[in-house]
Amino acid sequence: MLRAIYILFDAREPAKIRYVGQTKDPKSRRLSHRSPGCQSISPVAHWSRHVMRTGGSVELQVIDWAEDWEAAEKHWIAHYSTQGAKLLNVEAGGLGSWVKNGKKPQKTRPPWFKTVMRNASLIVCRLKAKGEAQRAEKLTWALNRIRQQRRHVAASQGLQALIEFDYDLISDVMPRAIRKA
Repeated sequence: MLRAIYILFDAREPAKIRYVGQTKDPKSRRLSHRSPGCQSISPVAHWSRHVMRTGGSVELQVIDWAEDWEAAEKHWIAHYSTQGAKLLNVEAGGLGSWVKNGKKPQKTRPPWFKTVMRNASLIVCRLKAKGEAQRAEKLTWALNRIRQQRRHVAASQGLQALIEFDYDLISDVMPRAIRKA
């Protein structure tokens, strides 16, 4: 299936590419990047909200169309990274948390995990609303770090280790991260 490979940048600084992504529908993807919900704590959503708050505009530009979009996205991420772009991509491209060969990956998190992460995201929003940006930033960093660690555990140690990681996370790490924030 043909997909667009795109870049995101602040209209005030078009030479500073901040994100490389892929989509089937560039128009709707442009809108979703321009209006990120408060619950999303991904680095690109955080950047997008910052751009909007400071009077900028998040622009999406299609740079390629590809059948093999995974390889194309990886290529463009590598291309811009070697040119010194400070990309906000969490993954090296391709899959990320998406679909491989038309099949959704096996769910690796317990059913309660999404609720806990969403509640933590709401805490971030509340902290920002109260003007406690520094605490919100710390918690956002901690949540993104947790996501990276989960990916690493899943890839290197398997599903059982990931389940154990999640239980440890909820019972120990997450409460400490929220208290510190």
